[in-house]
Amino acid sequence: MMVQVLALLCVVGMAFGHAAAAEEFVRAEGVGRAKPGTPAAQARLMAERAAQQVALRNLAAKVFGEEISRDDGTKRVQVEGFIRGHRFLPAKVNDDGSVEVTVELPISAIGSEHRRVTVRLNEALAKIEAQQRELERAKTQLREQTELVERLRARLTAQTRKVAEFRNRIQQLTTKLDRSPAATQPATTAPAAGE
Repeated sequence: MMVQVLALLCVVGMAFGHAAAAEEFVRAEGVGRAKPGTPAAQARLMAERAAQQVALRNLAAKVFGEEISRDDGTKRVQVEGFIRGHRFLPAKVNDDGSVEVTVELPISAIGSEHRRVTVRLNEALAKIEAQQRELERAKTQLREQTELVERLRARLTAQTRKVAEFRNRIQQLTTKLDRSPAATQPATTAPAAGE
């Protein structure tokens, strides 16, 4: 009975292995360790979670990464993207307590993710273009308002100049009137009608 179950498992495993082999995957590995002094049961879980995070980061670097060279000769990878459709292979626990994890992503999932990213990028670009058009309209309105203010300022300056000229003319006439002989002679009273 045991042999039949094992044989059946082998056949099922080969069938799934065959289906999986037909599809190509991108794989990445990650190693994680727990903080020293963590209880053993919790340490393994923490190390596995850390390894999964490292593996996902490494996978994202392979799929979406951009390599950056530094002056000291080392290389870094800048990553920005989402990983969907991945799966983790069984974790391997090492003697030192570290955990190794492999994550794989079907090549077909990468294409669909790129399509999603492209759609989101196009939506963002459309929003940016709409905001740029709105900004151009605002700039045009601001330019028109500035021109109107300049015209009003010029008119105000011209009116102020005219008022100053008018005041000067009034001052000149007042001065001229004060110096005229009629202004310097004492006022004579006219004889009353009965005198």
